[in-house]
Amino acid sequence: QGHGQVVLLSGEAGMGKSRLLKELRDRLGNVGLQAIHLQCSSHQVHAAFHPSIAYLERLLGLTRDQPVAFKLDRLDALVEDQFGRPRAQAALLASLLSIPGDSRYEPLVDSPHQREQQTIAALIDLVAAESQQRPMLLVLEDAHWADPATISLMRALAVRARHLALLVV
Repeated sequence: QGHGQVVLLSGEAGMGKSRLLKELRDRLGNVGLQAIHLQCSSHQVHAAFHPSIAYLERLLGLTRDQPVAFKLDRLDALVEDQFGRPRAQAALLASLLSIPGDSRYEPLVDSPHQREQQTIAALIDLVAAESQQRPMLLVLEDAHWADPATISLMRALAVRARHLALLVV
């Protein structure tokens, strides 16, 4: 109803946290809630925004062998057409996804810290835009393996969540 919540589920390994989350996703999916699943990995601890990158690649249906123009078209369709976000956010996300966008977008010229903050804002704006279309569940699994950029993203999302139709677990 536009009053988001954030839940931290913690416990010993093997106690059934993942099973509980799967059950939650299944039950809420049956009532029309959109679910985003972000998976952290011990192998990607030093890869900034790894869970978000993996999710966006799945959402856009991107593969390594697709042409750059096709990937950028898919990204533009999502960011600008579907969610009505500015082209600058598509440029940030193209950079995040390592898709060369030099010929399509204005160059991104800023410090690494500014780029991270703008990327966080762009990712949160996408979640906000999607949650306006229908309520959402966002699950960050195995957060103990999250990279620092993902932790910053989740902190910023937790602040903004209270104004969205969003449950973050």
